[in-house]
Amino acid sequence: MFVTRFRDGSWSAIWQGEGAEAASHVDFDGTRDVVVAWAWAQPAATRRRFDDERNQYVPLEPE
Repeated sequence: MFVTRFRDGSWSAIWQGEGAEAASHVDFDGTRDVVVAWAWAQPAATRRRFDDERNQYVPLEPE
C-alpha cells in the first residue's frame, strides 16, 4: 500500500496484491482522512506514505 499527497493537495492510495492476488491493483483517491482510513482498512502487508522532505516512502502511521 502506497499513500501519496500530491502538490495540489489531493491524496491517493495504491494497493497492489501479493501472492495469489499479485495481479490485483486498486487506486483510491480522496481527502487525507478518507484515503488514510481506506489504506488501513485494506489487507496490505505494508503501508507506506511518500515523505516530500526525504523524497522517499516511509511507514504510514495509524491515525
